[in-house]
Amino acid sequence: MGEFLVLNSLDFGINDSKAQLTAGLTANMPEPLESKTSSFDLTIDQNGAISSDGLSDNLLRLNFNDEGVGIGEIASINLTGMGLKIDNIHDLNMTLFASADLIIDGKTGNPIQFGTQGDADNYGIRYRTSESSLEWQITNSPSFGFDTDLLKMTIDNLSLTDENAESFGVTMNTTAMPMLPGVDGEGLTLHGFTITTSGIGSMGDVQGGNFNLAGVITFELGKFEWGKNETISVTNQSGYQETPDIESIPDEENETNEIDVDEYLKFSPGINNGKAIKISIPGGFSGEINELFYYQSSDSFYLKIEGVEIKFGDIAELTASLEYLSVNGGDDFRLLVAGGGTLKSPLEGPQVGFAALGAMSNINEKFRFGIFVKLSAEIKILPGILSLTEVGAGFFYNPEESDYDHIIELTDRTTAFEN
Repeated sequence: MGEFLVLNSLDFGINDSKAQLTAGLTANMPEPLESKTSSFDLTIDQNGAISSDGLSDNLLRLNFNDEGVGIGEIASINLTGMGLKIDNIHDLNMTLFASADLIIDGKTGNPIQFGTQGDADNYGIRYRTSESSLEWQITNSPSFGFDTDLLKMTIDNLSLTDENAESFGVTMNTTAMPMLPGVDGEGLTLHGFTITTSGIGSMGDVQGGNFNLAGVITFELGKFEWGKNETISVTNQSGYQETPDIESIPDEENETNEIDVDEYLKFSPGINNGKAIKISIPGGFSGEINELFYYQSSDSFYLKIEGVEIKFGDIAELTASLEYLSVNGGDDFRLLVAGGGTLKSPLEGPQVGFAALGAMSNINEKFRFGIFVKLSAEIKILPGILSLTEVGAGFFYNPEESDYDHIIELTDRTTAFEN
């Protein structure tokens, strides 16, 4: 009969001079309610009469443990009813049905309901032996707010994640606001926030909206990912991690490794013209970040901020990137910062360009430090005869080969005087 309705035993006997067959059965619930089971007997006599404790009008109410089941740190699901509808015992045509409440963030007054208790037609979970099929159904989806570790959510609408309704999973469209003091605004329109059998399956995608900090700074976000206790892929694209001395970190450019992390957060380009984060402040200040990636595990911390672009009206433009990794409680670490920009005189004076690179690390008791700065500006040595347009200088202690490569790359970048 399938994994959700299991035949354990068959006994033949005589009762009141009538032959009868007794079947010992166990009803099993699917994930995440797999711990919920109910064992019972069905007896049919030679005249086709069916009997069982609690059977009425071919509906059998089943007993079960009603203790709630945790779903990660975000929700719990409580089984509220379980029963068996006997459609045709001779063809073994029966329907196992159940109801359950999904409680998010402890909001017991606003359960997402799967079915009505004791109602085989208004089911939340249904298994039909004739079809050998499992179905889920949401019958009540209230609108309410709840909190995650990062965001304060308000549900706009929700549905089953599985279009075929064969497995548990809830997908929501929400309005989200970061859980930070001083934050307000219209919020972020977030589509695809998903709860699976193990907790938060996806934070979804930002479709629009913004939020304000202290009523002044406006933020817009692209796509972001967040998770706990997961295995993620980390690809080295910067060339900054070319020494394979730190466990699990890629040692060659474009190499990808799998890393077990306690928590990670990643902002990447989305709807905001290809940027992960956009910031604007009244007075002409604006900024963009191409990618922000962070993870933390039992012995390591990693932060990467790439493609920062900051503008101060028409006066200045700055770019920067940062990559930091520490392991072994911070005893081993690596930090690299690179950036540059242009400055214009408000009095229509000459434009000045600059770029800088800094690196510091301590790996396997080998300390490394260095900085290089390049300035692009007209420096007159002999007026009208000789002038410099670029000058650079720096110092490195225990440099790596990649440091020289990055310095060469830095000096090849476009200067303030190129058209």
